[in-house]
Amino acid sequence: MKLRKETEDRTIYRELYFSSKRFTISNEYEINQKLEVAKEVILEGIAKWLSEGSQWVVDEVLHHYFNITSYIPLRGNSYIPHPKELRNSKKGLINLKNEDNKCFLLSHVRHLNQAEHNP
Repeated sequence: MKLRKETEDRTIYRELYFSSKRFTISNEYEINQKLEVAKEVILEGIAKWLSEGSQWVVDEVLHHYFNITSYIPLRGNSYIPHPKELRNSKKGLINLKNEDNKCFLLSHVRHLNQAEHNP
């Protein structure tokens, strides 16, 4: 943003930058709402800065941009063997073999229904 300040002997120009915090958007319906929130945060920052008696005037907005990053959350998957150094059952790790993507469910059921003999 380009600012201007008039003094008795000259005009001073300055560039100033405002930004908002990051937002996580998980579906396309949230985009407009988050953009409005970001816009309001930036406008409030500008208004607060100008109201502190700086006598600067906003001349023009030079640039604005959005930084968009793809986010792929971690998910469970099918059976993955442990590394060799962790395969010893005496270390207390259980790695249930399964053919579907329900390894977390199987581990939880195993925890809730512990074996009485030779767990």
